[in-house]
Amino acid sequence: MLKRKWLVILLLAVVAVSGVLYFQYQARQPLAVDTYKPEPETYEAYYYEEGVAKVKDKKDVYSTLGGKVAQVHVEEGQTIALGAPVLTLDTADLAYQLRYLQAQKAVLEGEQRMKASTPSVSSQLAMQNEKIRLAKERADYLAARLEEQKILAEEGIIPLQEIQSLERELTQALDQVDLETLALDVIRESGTPVTVSDAAYYKARSQAIDLEMQEVRKQMERMVQTSNAAGKVETFDIRPGDYVGLGQHLMEVVVEETLEVEVFVPTDKVRTLAAGDAVVLEVKSGQQTEIQGGLVVEIGDKAQEMVSTLGLVEKKVSVKVEPAGGMPLIEGEAVDVKFTTYRRERAVVLSRDYLFPWEQGEALWLLEEGKAKIQPVELLYTTSTIAVLDGDVAAGWEIILPPYPDKLAEGMEVQGK
Repeated sequence: MLKRKWLVILLLAVVAVSGVLYFQYQARQPLAVDTYKPEPETYEAYYYEEGVAKVKDKKDVYSTLGGKVAQVHVEEGQTIALGAPVLTLDTADLAYQLRYLQAQKAVLEGEQRMKASTPSVSSQLAMQNEKIRLAKERADYLAARLEEQKILAEEGIIPLQEIQSLERELTQALDQVDLETLALDVIRESGTPVTVSDAAYYKARSQAIDLEMQEVRKQMERMVQTSNAAGKVETFDIRPGDYVGLGQHLMEVVVEETLEVEVFVPTDKVRTLAAGDAVVLEVKSGQQTEIQGGLVVEIGDKAQEMVSTLGLVEKKVSVKVEPAGGMPLIEGEAVDVKFTTYRRERAVVLSRDYLFPWEQGEALWLLEEGKAKIQPVELLYTTSTIAVLDGDVAAGWEIILPPYPDKLAEGMEVQGK
């Protein structure tokens, strides 16, 4: 019995000693960790925007006049010279104004002749009736023109300011009719000739009418719209009888037929671009994508509101890109433009999960010579998900990956799994 008891005690002692020795052995073993050895690579950060191939140099021609088109001097597709006539507007309204001014001057000269002799009441009545006729004729003309122009304003052909100007002219013309009618009543009621103004008045009125006629004649000469560019006419679809408004787009003139790509870039990204930046142009051709280089040649100075494919309103700026050559582009086709915002050769790209705050910056856990080491790092480029390090500096690093063991400490022996 006694012998058996000692055997049990001995066995328990062996187990206890073995356990202690095992735990001591385990404690002396390196801590097992997951590691990663990065290799330097070329890293690019970029984004795409869709552009359109367009004729490089086009100039827009806008109307410097407003009115009804009498003649058209060009047609789409033809070549036009700088300063060549595009269209002629109807001068009927101006011709009427000129006749009205000529009639006014004739009446004025008649009055002046009457001053040289004693005018009879009947002569003055006849002259005053002529003044009333001219005043009514002008009022009727302005009323008819106002109704015609209102229709054009509703269609957006002429600006509202022209309607307001005509309304003021019509009001003045109707007031003139009332004044001339009142003067006729005065002559009739008095039964005696009305004293006429002196020669200075007639001279001043005659000079004023002459100046008005001179201005009308100049306007008639300017009723021919000319082209401000030389080249091939495009998008011209105006016919005699059409109305054009002041500042209306008439046509495009292709000055140079080489193509460029116009792409609209969000305002938060366009600030990083500059003329001369290299880009990549990609065009889908069947199952393949054709690629060629390009250079940014022009960046707009105004943002435009544009609706994205997702229905979101974005502010974008026009950027023009000149193809470097290679594949031929087709006017109007879609071109994907690749803008590179950052590029680094021999870079080490890591997940931001590998980094942790350290002192004034960030650091990594490294496995170096069998021990854990905290390695502060200098980030060359970073986003919300990745960090870029200098590949020459980080070459040969063995990075300890999270999640980290609870007991991990600098200088501790560790071993990669």
